[in-house]
Amino acid sequence: MPWTETCIMEERTKFVFEAQDEELSTSELCRQYGISRKTGYKWLRRFSRHGMEGLSERSRAPLHTPHAMSELVIERILALRKRHPTWGPKKLRARLLMLDGGQSWPAVSSIGDLLAREGLVHRRRKRARVPGLDGPFANCALANDLWCMDFKGWCYRGRQEV
Repeated sequence: MPWTETCIMEERTKFVFEAQDEELSTSELCRQYGISRKTGYKWLRRFSRHGMEGLSERSRAPLHTPHAMSELVIERILALRKRHPTWGPKKLRARLLMLDGGQSWPAVSSIGDLLAREGLVHRRRKRARVPGLDGPFANCALANDLWCMDFKGWCYRGRQEV
């Protein structure tokens, strides 16, 4: 027996129409469709208010972000960065606090995100790693057969009595 493929929208539509037939209770329908009663009632409420359009997926993005940077703050950060193109977010924030300490400035990470979003910073290239040595330096049969030492030059070790 082959699997029947259905999309989410079809399942929601079938659920709503079966709920309107009132042959089974909403709780039983929710159990059959594998959803919670809260979700089932949500789909029924959306269908009664908006019709078929109400069953489609909605955006989960927040409607309001209370901690978002204001346009004035963004302009001041970008203006300071334009005057000092080599400064990073840490130094920019420190200078902004020094110039106007009464203002609530965003965190260093938020300033860094803003600079990246505006294309004012570039990722550093990853440093090429040198592979490690696979074998020993020389053939060693016993412990302490191979001793290595670097001579860095003579150094003064204080007063020495001979």
